[in-house]
Amino acid sequence: MRNHKWAMGVRAGLLAVVPLGLMLLAGSVHSQSPQGVIVIFLLSLFISLGFLLFGRQRFEITPTVCRADTEHSA
Repeated sequence: MRNHKWAMGVRAGLLAVVPLGLMLLAGSVHSQSPQGVIVIFLLSLFISLGFLLFGRQRFEITPTVCRADTEHSA
């Protein structure tokens, strides 16, 4: 259960950091050119598609097997 809360915190942090990073990138001098606008658009499209396509994927939690259980099983 503790690992699930940590994963949710990481996702929430990414959800907050990514738009903030894109806003800071959009405010830079290099992004004021047409090439910079295209780069920001493609980067945000890549991130958005990643969230849409892979946001629901979950890793299975495999229970750890006690070593004593495996030694006596035949």
